Amino acid sequence: MKRNLLVLLLMLTLCGCTGKPQQEATAPANAGESYTDPTEPAGIYVPGSDLEIQTEGTVRYCIPLSDCYGIRMMGNDVLILSGEENTTLIRYAGDQLYAIAGTQLDCHIMPEDASFQISANGITYYDSNSREVVFLDNDLKEVKRLGMSADMVGKPVLSANRMLVYYCTADAVRVYDIATGLDKLLKTISYPQQSVEALILNDTVLRCSLVDERGESYSIFVSVQDGQMVSLVQSDVEAFTNKDVFYASRPEGIQKLLVYGRVGENPQMLTPADPFADSWYLEENNALLTATVTQDKTVLDYYDLSAGLRTASLELPQGIEPRGAECRGTTGEVLVYSINHAEEIPVILVWKFEADPVTDDKVYASPWYTADNPDVVGLDECTRFARELGAAYDVEILIWEDAVAHQPEDYTLEMEYQVSAIQSQLETLERVLAQFPEGFFDKQEKKVSICIVRSIQGNGTSGSLEKAQGIQFWENDSPYVVLAAGDKLEGTFYHEFFHVMEGKILSNTIAYYHWDALNPEGFQYFGDYTSYLEADMSQYLQEEDRAFIDAYSMCYPKEDRARIMEYACQPGNEDYFQSETMQNKLRTLCEGIRKTFGLEKYQDVLLWEQYLNEHLMTK
Repeated sequence: MKRNLLVLLLMLTLCGCTGKPQQEATAPANAGESYTDPTEPAGIYVPGSDLEIQTEGTVRYCIPLSDCYGIRMMGNDVLILSGEENTTLIRYAGDQLYAIAGTQLDCHIMPEDASFQISANGITYYDSNSREVVFLDNDLKEVKRLGMSADMVGKPVLSANRMLVYYCTADAVRVYDIATGLDKLLKTISYPQQSVEALILNDTVLRCSLVDERGESYSIFVSVQDGQMVSLVQSDVEAFTNKDVFYASRPEGIQKLLVYGRVGENPQMLTPADPFADSWYLEENNALLTATVTQDKTVLDYYDLSAGLRTASLELPQGIEPRGAECRGTTGEVLVYSINHAEEIPVILVWKFEADPVTDDKVYASPWYTADNPDVVGLDECTRFARELGAAYDVEILIWEDAVAHQPEDYTLEMEYQVSAIQSQLETLERVLAQFPEGFFDKQEKKVSICIVRSIQGNGTSGSLEKAQGIQFWENDSPYVVLAAGDKLEGTFYHEFFHVMEGKILSNTIAYYHWDALNPEGFQYFGDYTSYLEADMSQYLQEEDRAFIDAYSMCYPKEDRARIMEYACQPGNEDYFQSETMQNKLRTLCEGIRKTFGLEKYQDVLLWEQYLNEHLMTK
């Protein structure tokens, strides 16, 4: 077992206070009283709904209390959490989801709380107001309470048999034996923030979350036998184990790394059809449910992890946003807690996923790829696409190892190796480059190299920022635009590429020579990249008198212009350009581009001109 444990937890590395719990308290006099709401219907299922008709009966539509915010399963029954300040728990059963038990708590708990555990013996949760672990039976009646130490930080975790309580203090992880009353040190550890999160591998390993002085998150895995640290992972990790089956997910760049398999075997990695979709592990079925939400629709996809296949898919109407999912025991159903934005109500969808099979022969499972052992075949395909895209627009696009081969002195570039992440960024870049007039990039003095990386870290020299979404630099008289992968890539490209454009504009025209005169009287740029963080510059950001996009624009004139270019090129930013000052700045910026790149007679409205009140060609 020790070797298998190490195999699993090394896979995840991808790289003394003596306070005791207080004496167990007896249940209060009113313990066990059920919560009842006279307005609550006998069942929350809505027969004959539009969605049920649309899906030919594969989805049942249920409307819980209006302040419902989550669900958990109790076998084939569902436990629904409602309330704002205090939580109401109601247990529903049967196809109609009839209410069979309920209680109102004196605190607010979340479905994912570490202490909120459901077993055959009942329910436990942590009451943060009274600092007690509360035990309920299966009818949601209170059985007893266990007072926790005043030194405890975060929330506790109980063992499956509900006999051991694990918790953190400011400088340790401790374990309390309920039967014997013994409290002992498990591991000395001290971070600014730390808490226990879950027990895995048949309660042999404790997962804890840590946050250091810089705000960086970690997950630490500790053996409950000897307190030894088995693994430390630099990011939050979710890990589930059921006998010898495991599943783990963690942030990895702009998407989640999803790794699963059997202990002792080589782990597999799942890359869903939409790698950026929200996902929920369905432990009972060893499956994964993903939800892709767009303006037009919501798509649920069900993946059988044992085969690595997408076996079911469901298209939902626009406006339904899934927030959580649970397997319903042995019924062959998945319950999806969602928000119906069209009606502004919470809903629960009961989906018979096997009735919506999908014909998809693609295998979404692959070997577990890492930076040291990447998907070379997939990366070669991305490289080929990058070269073809670059040739089409007369730029050079660099990915993977090539993207970090050239680095400026004041920043460190982290390589992106995930194929799906690179593919998505190349597709975004293709759409962005197509927005420019034909032949525009040929008119640059030097060919531009565009580098797609995972992250850009400042080195603390030359006033560099700690982190950046994008930078541009020159090497051997050639310009490089570096973009950190993510949903801001489009705007970042417009911003950083304008810095390259501006060099030629300033050398060829006097369009920006009197830029300072466009600013409010008495204004001066900060002249560095950090002062704006603490300054209150709201006086220059009021809609009717707006003079800048944001405070960052006030660092330097070049950042002012680049920020204008960034926002002017993207949809939905009309409000930033309503004031006379912003119109004058945008017009000046656009005139400089037209004069420098031979576009004076170009009749169409260029992308960055879309918010001008008057088209330049009409002047």
